[in-house]
Amino acid sequence: MTDPTTEQIAAGAVHGFTPAQSAALCGTTLDELLADAEALRLAFPTPAAESQPGFRPSDMSVGGARGVDVGSEGGTPLAKGAALYNERHGLNPDGTKPEKAPRTGTPGQPFAELTYSFR
Repeated sequence: MTDPTTEQIAAGAVHGFTPAQSAALCGTTLDELLADAEALRLAFPTPAAESQPGFRPSDMSVGGARGVDVGSEGGTPLAKGAALYNERHGLNPDGTKPEKAPRTGTPGQPFAELTYSFR
């Protein structure tokens, strides 16, 4: 498929088409392209957002849908998400790694001989 012309993109943008969809429009003038875009839109209608499964009115807010783990009740959503991330990754509440316990036992290789020399 060839790249869409600026007229095709302009005609497709009026009806909410992507540039790839706009490349399929046929016509030589802007009026012909607009008529073709209208015919395509009517031939392939999109379902209303309310009829789509999983639709919530909050999905239409600025920024899109929110994650299910980050709620808005009690505290800020950002703080709740950060706390959940820290919990899942074994971090302290301030986001730092916990201190490791000091290693006990013999340091180094377990089978190393302490009496070896180069003679």
